[in-house]
Amino acid sequence: MLISIIVPMYNVELYIEECLLSCLKQDIPYSEYEIIIINDGSTDNSLQKAEHIASKSSNIKIYSQINSGLSDARNIGLKYAKGKYIWFVDSDDKIRENCLAKLINQCEHGKLELLAVSAANVIDSKEKRRFYYDDLSIKSGKNILAEGKMQHCVPFTIYSRSFLLEWNLRFYPRIFHEDSEFSPRAYYYAKQVGFTNEIVYLVTINPNSITRTINYKRSFDCLKVAELIHNFHKEIVNDEYSIFFHNHISLMINNAISNFMNPNNDIIKEHSLKLFAEELYKKRYLYSHLCKSSSLKYTIEGWLFTLFPHYAVDIYRLLTAFKNVKRIR
Repeated sequence: MLISIIVPMYNVELYIEECLLSCLKQDIPYSEYEIIIINDGSTDNSLQKAEHIASKSSNIKIYSQINSGLSDARNIGLKYAKGKYIWFVDSDDKIRENCLAKLINQCEHGKLELLAVSAANVIDSKEKRRFYYDDLSIKSGKNILAEGKMQHCVPFTIYSRSFLLEWNLRFYPRIFHEDSEFSPRAYYYAKQVGFTNEIVYLVTINPNSITRTINYKRSFDCLKVAELIHNFHKEIVNDEYSIFFHNHISLMINNAISNFMNPNNDIIKEHSLKLFAEELYKKRYLYSHLCKSSSLKYTIEGWLFTLFPHYAVDIYRLLTAFKNVKRIR
């Protein structure tokens, strides 16, 4: 088995057929790759549509579980996977037809642990490239972190299964932004990372995607990710790559606070914001990363948050308002 495509699925009846058909229209035999669908407790017609396609395709396997979240679904998929390589594909996205042979050949030829692929957003059937790699030479993951060139989104990387197993790399359960916690650890350990600028991953702009809907749990989970990466950084104790971790943790803190900066002022928001401010204060030790960041914005936030730890959210709001006023002028 050359590659396992793991597709976590939850309430995507409008997208799952296109996703699976794109995975099936490939240039290697069904016997050489598998599509593993983890039905994460879907309540719409996703499962029925997936089963219909699977009934005609010998390389599709479906496993169902109660709704446990994307992380658990990916971990279960990895448990069942038999492929030499792993590609996590979101169930509302697609991959390019007839791309697997070239990607696998690149992995094999370069003895890669990770292959960073290129992606595009698809809006009204038009593709818009998301990023471009200016250097396609094989590098260590640590160098990629140091250069700030890592793509956080897990589906934008193909992984060696033996590499994931060697380092016991799994997704932290039941949180949003699990990619931002997983990817830095994976890249840090990788010695052989390759790149391709050929667009092979197609992101569907789904307004109902969990990454595009307002949910205040995301703020708490961003803080959790910052905490987990902080702990990982303490374990590795490698100053040469510290700037990445300072910047990454700073980004997660900013994402956590900015999630509350929408115009919705309902009671749920005010209650959640109060709880969030308390949690942010408990984790004020994270402000040291803001102070050590290479970004002037983060550094200013860090010193102000450190001086006035009870008012971090208010300071962020004032800095954002000042920035917006300055931009208008």
